[in-house]
Amino acid sequence: MNNLARGMSGRPRRLTNRRLVWLAFAAVTLASLVLFVADNFVLIEIRLVVTRIQVRLAWALLAAFALGAASALAIDRARRMWRD
Repeated sequence: MNNLARGMSGRPRRLTNRRLVWLAFAAVTLASLVLFVADNFVLIEIRLVVTRIQVRLAWALLAAFALGAASALAIDRARRMWRD
């Protein structure tokens, strides 16, 4: 292990600069998500073909994002399998 990853006692450091950057990024992302949900917490009505659902706007947007991301990953994986 290089000298930069070791602390003053010679043991490996648990909090390296890379981990610190990732922790800061995760904290900013989580704070942004919490602010997004808090700001968009109005109740909306989603009309489907046979039913109507009342849900918070933030949850509907997050569900749409998750569904889009999952379908993009599935399409990419299927395209790679078909190509190879």
